[in-house]
Amino acid sequence: MREGKFKWVGPLAEKKIGLYAKADSTIKLEKIEEARKFLIGVQRSGHGMQYLKARGFKNFDPSTKPIANLRKLLRGNNDLWFSSNATIAGNCRRVNVKNCQAKIKLVLLVENTFMSIAFNKQTPDSVIDLWQGTYDALYRGGIIKKILKAHGLLSLYPSNLRDSPR
Repeated sequence: MREGKFKWVGPLAEKKIGLYAKADSTIKLEKIEEARKFLIGVQRSGHGMQYLKARGFKNFDPSTKPIANLRKLLRGNNDLWFSSNATIAGNCRRVNVKNCQAKIKLVLLVENTFMSIAFNKQTPDSVIDLWQGTYDALYRGGIIKKILKAHGLLSLYPSNLRDSPR
């Protein structure tokens, strides 16, 4: 695993990977198997397509670019989109979809990860502590939240630092 090969500072962002639907959708899922009856947008040969194929799914609609999946979901061409909050936020910005968080919702969380800064293992602990302390102060002071909000990326805000790995 990568975790043991580096020293880490963060988390900078929280990445929620799973199945997303339009906000007005009535789809409710408790486990991945329940998604078999819906058409799912995925990136061709991407993580989502591989994840679903490994579980025997055939009801997906692959696209080469995430923007195509975003558009298909918003138009109602697909019921679900296997994606992450990071991909959704970035692509909403690219195609100028305003208030994206109000238009798309997570209906099944598959994986929750945290994004952090990786440092070489040889970096002195004093440097790591300085970086982490500075980041923690920015987080506590609300600066991280303001930066993400200003860039339309508030969905990536690591809302509970106590539960996130360091």
